[in-house]
Amino acid sequence: MKRSTFIFGVLGLLIVIGLIFVLMVVALRPDKNLRQLFSEPQAFFNFGDRTPFVLEPGEVKPVKGKDTTGTDIPESIFLPRLQHVTAARISGVSGLDNGDVRYVQQVTGHVFDIDAFEKTSTQITDSSFPETQEIYWTPDGGNGWFRFYNDTERLIETFAVSLESYEADAEICSVSFGSEYVRGDRGDNVRAGQKTLAFFNNIPISFDGVYGGETSRAITTFQIFNDLEATGNLDEPTRNLLNEKCTEYRAEQQNARSEPVKLGGSFMPQDILSFAVSHDGKSIAYVQDMGKEVVVYRSGIDGRNPKELYRTSFKEWYVVWGGDDVVLATKPTGTDDSFVYRIQPSGRMERVLGGTGMTVLPSPDGSRYLFQEINSEGIPDLFIYKKSNGKITSVGNGGLPEKCVWSKNNVDVFCAIPDIFNTDFLYPDEWYQGKINFFDSLWHLDTESGTMDFITSVVDENGLDVIQPTLDANEKYLYFINKNDMTLWSYRLFN
Repeated sequence: MKRSTFIFGVLGLLIVIGLIFVLMVVALRPDKNLRQLFSEPQAFFNFGDRTPFVLEPGEVKPVKGKDTTGTDIPESIFLPRLQHVTAARISGVSGLDNGDVRYVQQVTGHVFDIDAFEKTSTQITDSSFPETQEIYWTPDGGNGWFRFYNDTERLIETFAVSLESYEADAEICSVSFGSEYVRGDRGDNVRAGQKTLAFFNNIPISFDGVYGGETSRAITTFQIFNDLEATGNLDEPTRNLLNEKCTEYRAEQQNARSEPVKLGGSFMPQDILSFAVSHDGKSIAYVQDMGKEVVVYRSGIDGRNPKELYRTSFKEWYVVWGGDDVVLATKPTGTDDSFVYRIQPSGRMERVLGGTGMTVLPSPDGSRYLFQEINSEGIPDLFIYKKSNGKITSVGNGGLPEKCVWSKNNVDVFCAIPDIFNTDFLYPDEWYQGKINFFDSLWHLDTESGTMDFITSVVDENGLDVIQPTLDANEKYLYFINKNDMTLWSYRLFN
């Protein structure tokens, strides 16, 4: 056989194989044409385009697809699964009840909210707290705590801030006042009208949704304050003025949402070594260094009248919340045992767990604890502790609880698990000290069954070392900080 004949034969065979492959792809994806198939990298890779892009404040990336319920996602808001959200270093990230995710730029100290779905980022404050090391927020985003080191006095400062709510009450001016409102009416529209009257009158009124005598008196008050005839009825002049005032109110609210605001607040006691906000946003707990000893406190979010829970000369403690319990643990080291205690609202304290290099992350309701313990090879292993029966389940995969976040269902956990542990290092000490970094993959843990499922390798040429993972309110996006450069990333959990 001639050499040229052989070469052409091989080429022909390759072409035939290629055509068969294309036909198979089309058959498997009848909803797509060839141009669509080969222009969508997410069809072949786990999270789409592996070249991350950076979103600056106000920027939106074009995309398309469906969410987990099968609902169409507008083309303007579908994004690759893995996203590099900020180029700037940030100090903290938190998911808020309204669906936004909040972060703080480390250099400027400005606070930004990012829409978890559309990925539009908005600066919400013009106050500056540069070089803040830790930030905590209540779930509604109304209160926060900025923590930083005071170089002059050589101690830790905690500044408690309050952020004005742009939507004090969504029912205020949510209805238009027309002639259909008559005494004896009932319902949500009447309730909204009552809230609007209370707002403009600046006096209390029952929001019972019943247009009765109290509502009529509130109308009379509004009429007197605004030089109208005091009829006690929603007559035409009264309706017109209410609608006019509501138009002005809505415009003011829109302007408030688009303009950064100043943060107001005050300093908490100095040298708070560890700090935590409860999952319901109603309480705080902290460990304060008093000199010869430390004291563990809990209080409302205003910090007033803190209740002393525990006092000791040993200072290496940190606090987290587990439901209504304050969970107190000794700081971990791979060379010694650590211990975990829970302090109930009554003040009763009991030891829960103990083991080498242990750290703990309780579920939001406190029914389960995710914790690590250093094994005989020096590698951290993950376990689940069930408070109801004291049962401990080994997860097996090496990991650190601070690389995990609980779902609101108190069963599912999303974790960043290091691909490799080098036994030449001391864990977790040398990771905390920045002597080593990890290349992480994302996993899902079912704490009911104790099984872990692989989600994806978090691919970046320099590796992603995940810290401070958080979920948006709808739990469709996982946000985290890359410890290597302190920038914000996100991963889309739904297909």
